[in-house]
Amino acid sequence: MKDRQDIGPEFSRIVAGDRMEAVETLEIVADGAERAALARRFGLDSLDALTASVTLTKFGDRRRVRLSANFSADVLQSCVVTLEPAPSRIEDSFVLVYDEDAGGPAEAETVVLLKGQISPEPWSGVVIDVGEAVAEHLALALDPYPRATGADLSAPGLAPGEGDAGKEGDDPDGEFSGSPFKELAKLRRKT
Repeated sequence: MKDRQDIGPEFSRIVAGDRMEAVETLEIVADGAERAALARRFGLDSLDALTASVTLTKFGDRRRVRLSANFSADVLQSCVVTLEPAPSRIEDSFVLVYDEDAGGPAEAETVVLLKGQISPEPWSGVVIDVGEAVAEHLALALDPYPRATGADLSAPGLAPGEGDAGKEGDDPDGEFSGSPFKELAKLRRKT
């Protein structure tokens, strides 16, 4: 089995820093093999589409690059309740700033960002992988608890709230108060 470090990014779109225009716009689309590899990486049932519009803008004596992207993806995940397919459409955007000066010794200090500020990404000035940036932000936009349409957490055949454990009168001995914290308090008093 290969170590993760030996495997390149599944959705790589390299832009060379020295050949980059002052403003450059790219439209990128993941092909079938890239989508299948990203689906495996992110634990998806499938990734049926991934497209992005990316704008790169050089600034600050061209030692910094602002990447702004809008992307959309059609994903299929397993429902956390029923394990049935839970399809969803993700549309999101993000902004990154790459800075040749970031990552030096000064960066070891704690940096406090004000609302709306962006922490710069270290950049060698050589290349930016815009595809990997989109893939990473897709991972952040995924629903961590996907649910299929109509999936319900209550017990089957019961109205919501009917099968909830811990209600007064559910305990045949009449000892359960309905709150685990109250039960812990009772145990504490007994010891």
